[in-house]
Amino acid sequence: MAASSRKCPKAFGCYVRGKLVGTGAFANVYACRKSDDEEAIFAVKAVDLQAMRLSGRGERELKKLQREASILKRVRPHTNVVQFVDLVEHEDWYLFILEYVQGGNLLQSITKRQGSEPLKEHEVLDIFRQLVEGIQHLHSEAVIHRDLKLENVLVVQEGNSRRPFQVKITDFGLSKEVGDGMSAACSIVGSPKYVAPEVLALGTHDFKADLWSLGVLLFVLLGNRFPFNGNSQAARETEESIHAELRSLAVSDAAHSVMLGLLRLKADERLTLAQLSNHGWLNSVVSTTPKAKRRKLQANVKDSSSPTAAASAVAPSLTPCPGTPPEPSAASCEPVVVDIELSDVRAPKAPKNSGSSASGSVQPLTAMAIASAATPRLPKLPKEHRRRSWVDCTPEENEKLFNSEQDKLKILIERGFESVMAEVALNAADGNVDTAIMMLEG
Repeated sequence: MAASSRKCPKAFGCYVRGKLVGTGAFANVYACRKSDDEEAIFAVKAVDLQAMRLSGRGERELKKLQREASILKRVRPHTNVVQFVDLVEHEDWYLFILEYVQGGNLLQSITKRQGSEPLKEHEVLDIFRQLVEGIQHLHSEAVIHRDLKLENVLVVQEGNSRRPFQVKITDFGLSKEVGDGMSAACSIVGSPKYVAPEVLALGTHDFKADLWSLGVLLFVLLGNRFPFNGNSQAARETEESIHAELRSLAVSDAAHSVMLGLLRLKADERLTLAQLSNHGWLNSVVSTTPKAKRRKLQANVKDSSSPTAAASAVAPSLTPCPGTPPEPSAASCEPVVVDIELSDVRAPKAPKNSGSSASGSVQPLTAMAIASAATPRLPKLPKEHRRRSWVDCTPEENEKLFNSEQDKLKILIERGFESVMAEVALNAADGNVDTAIMMLEG
């Protein structure tokens, strides 16, 4: 699956493309703005339908795109979820207009800090609370994310001794709507180091798959490494081995308790989101937290059992451009789409009682009042950041950057690495080819 080598049009709908900020298999991500408003800065995920068709996977990938579009349009705004703005179909391009988050992803953020010091437990707690609230919101909207990982958590604000991290969940390419009239979630999808055991069991899975991924992500944030050397098969051997691995981290007993509750082999034995919200660790106030923040957190704890506690929506006041794709049709069971490397993974027996019911994982939708207020506005970027975010480089510099990324990817592919894994490694290595090679080789 080769990366798209074409650039999306300079203008599409009522938007103008800016600089390249990320690359993918069939899609590149650019900054963009409204054609009549230089202050309205967004991100556009530009999917190359031509490259998709040439890959031989066009029909299947298009269905995934339509599913992603349906989810993005339906999910209501939330502080900890990247906001969908618009969808434009232009010639051979499918263009998702999204909220612009300029801080990069969480993997890049913690990688930059490895030279100094890893995240402290209270910083991880700040991040984890927000992820729990974001996942609560998605589950209340009947959406399983299915690809929760560091790369899919964007950083609005990096934390330090005076301010906490602010993060948002993104990338709904593998997400799935479940519920009445929808097909069952039975595809083998996800990222190998984060994927839940039941997803690999060739049966159905539900919201609890996200809870396993959340547990792995928490382990990485606290331990600065993956559990079991990133081998998801090893993590399914015994509950005792999981317990021993978690105990190897020098963190508080309360943090251990959360990880033990999430990384349970049987999905039905994992902590529910309601239990997680009421857990002592999430409701604790670490002494290193500034007093003002401590008082605010203590006030928020009273409402922490509600998935809507932090649902201060962030949607722009825009008139969307025309071009909305049709809703994907439901089938009896979702087609199997293998998006992870499974050559060294043995499929275990499906856990008992691992049906697709979401009982205990989320509260009834009728009990939630998410985004019921009038449509709010996105916070405006400061002028010094706004210009830098998308017009700071000339078209020539933009062209040079794009070609450089493609040349680096070509080097990795010529060395025998699979293109998608090469892209992932290159992005994680911040464009350093040597570092990417080291990551790919193991």
